[in-house]
Amino acid sequence: TNRLMSLATANGLAVVTVNQVTVKPQPDGTAQLVPALGESYAHACTTRVILSWEDDVRTAYLYKSPRLPQGRARYTITEGGVRDVQRDARGTKRAAPGGGAGDGAGAGAGA
Repeated sequence: TNRLMSLATANGLAVVTVNQVTVKPQPDGTAQLVPALGESYAHACTTRVILSWEDDVRTAYLYKSPRLPQGRARYTITEGGVRDVQRDARGTKRAAPGGGAGDGAGAGAGA
């Protein structure tokens, strides 16, 4: 991780790392989500975004950032790239204007 940070700083690049979550059983019978690669790896990131599905729509949740408050954004993946999700009066999801055809659902692009 330190090597990636050095390269990013020297070259003005953004680095994206992935750390999935797993379940850790608790003594009371419940379960807690924990980073699969451990806490030390999780704390190496400056900004943490959690990607998930909510109500059949992709969601990006800003969980940790030194500059921005926590927040949530719905998005879709189109032929034109990542786009906002807008809903029409009937609640049907669609890509925001400027998006490509289709919403990428089931196209193998996962969050």
